[in-house]
Amino acid sequence: MQLLAGSSHRPLAEKVAAHLQQALGAVELSEFPDGETRVQILENLRGRDVFLLQSLRRPASHYLMELLMLADAARRADAARITAVIPFFAYARQEHRGQHSTAITAKLVANLLTTAGIHRLLTLELHTPPLTGFFDLPVEHLSAKPLFLPQVQKQKSSCLSIASPDLGGAKRAALWADALLCPLILLRKHRREGGELAIIGALGEIENREIFLVDDMAETGLTLGAAAQYLRQRGAASVRAAVVHSSLSEAARKYLYHSGVEELFTSNSIPTDGNGGLPVIVLDLAPLLGDAMRCLHENRSLEKSSLV
Repeated sequence: MQLLAGSSHRPLAEKVAAHLQQALGAVELSEFPDGETRVQILENLRGRDVFLLQSLRRPASHYLMELLMLADAARRADAARITAVIPFFAYARQEHRGQHSTAITAKLVANLLTTAGIHRLLTLELHTPPLTGFFDLPVEHLSAKPLFLPQVQKQKSSCLSIASPDLGGAKRAALWADALLCPLILLRKHRREGGELAIIGALGEIENREIFLVDDMAETGLTLGAAAQYLRQRGAASVRAAVVHSSLSEAARKYLYHSGVEELFTSNSIPTDGNGGLPVIVLDLAPLLGDAMRCLHENRSLEKSSLV
């Protein structure tokens, strides 16, 4: 087994390597004067089971290209098997043709990974879970529940409720609520002219509830902020948020804080720094990813290990 990493999230890769009790493989990443990326793997990969860790955070296209080049280099180095470990999978929102001549970029990325020589994908909480069907290779789709639920459990009281900030996340929120044996709140959002978001309805009891808003990702914080304001106005005792992938700017975190979100729980699938006044609790993915990689290396089922 050999773990290699691109440059998108070196600290996470080092934590995964430490969890697996092995050294992170040597990779030389450089750029030509015109910005063209160059990749060279400084390890003997012949016959090895190789795992490439790269989170497709901003700028996603750069880190995607870097991952494709790592895969191509590993394939040419005669690796026996190549698994892409992508904690945050960009382009997952572009999985359908919204208008005529719109690129279905999620399918394009799936094709690129296969063409580059990747044999298997390990990822976490895709924005659109059915996206796994786009790939012509095995996809191991990890759930964030084993990471987040113990933290939410610590906050549990008889007044705890799980809420989805929009109908698109209803299934995820329902799974969390079922696991915690607590009520579910579903919010309905509407995008007005000019891009303004508003919550226009809710299903479930809100008043005096201690609410956890659950979502897969947050970039601008607009949806979470609108949901928090709505819940506060209708008498919620407290509002916290649990977001698997967070790339919120400091301004966005300030917005959430002033919208009524007391704490934000997130993972380190994307590097997180600063808080903008909002307390941010970052949960470490390294054990979850490392255990999943070990299972795959040993050809054991992730389902039987409760990792999916």
